[in-house]
Amino acid sequence: MNDKIFLSEAFLPIFFRTPVLKFLALSNRSPLEKTVLDCGAGGEVPPLALFAAMGYTCTGIDIDTDRLDKARTFFKANNISATLEQGDIRALRFEDDAFSFSYSFNTIFHLKKKEIQKGIEELHRVTAPGGGVFFNVLSVDDWDFGEGDEVDPGEFMQVEGEGMTIHSYFEHDECEKWLTGFDLISKEEKTNLVVTDEGRYLMGDISYFLKVKKP
Repeated sequence: MNDKIFLSEAFLPIFFRTPVLKFLALSNRSPLEKTVLDCGAGGEVPPLALFAAMGYTCTGIDIDTDRLDKARTFFKANNISATLEQGDIRALRFEDDAFSFSYSFNTIFHLKKKEIQKGIEELHRVTAPGGGVFFNVLSVDDWDFGEGDEVDPGEFMQVEGEGMTIHSYFEHDECEKWLTGFDLISKEEKTNLVVTDEGRYLMGDISYFLKVKKP
């Protein structure tokens, strides 16, 4: 573990992403090899860096090349390593059981629900038996639920950055039907008041911490 990196100012924004910290803590308890996949790994301060600083072999994908470039800049500036490449959670290029752990944080709900189901299936496929999986989805408690044009039940076209994208919202137990290949370790349903320069809003989400069932 690189204590100096953890104490650096560059890492401070990551610690606000507490679900990722919880997944890291759960993963650290596992006897499996420390390999992890982050689906949605781009951005200026990538949470995957936490795993890299803890000695994990890290792989990250993102569909957005600009966000990948920002993540690469962060890794290089902090002298930590990860394999970062363009990819799509709906069709991962990796072999079955390729990773001990895999996750998608604040990303998968930008897909339609049928695509989210496929993404969860792909996380299950590439994660070894006994390995950990984490993802979160937006809940109907979110203030933005119902805003924009509804393209399918619970799916709304909404502003994201400078463009428009799908936001999918879930009832509290709606995802459970897709989790038959997992053991449920923990489920967190919460709302957070988010304050930005544009104003404040309540984000409602549901986090799933899972273990891939053994054959």
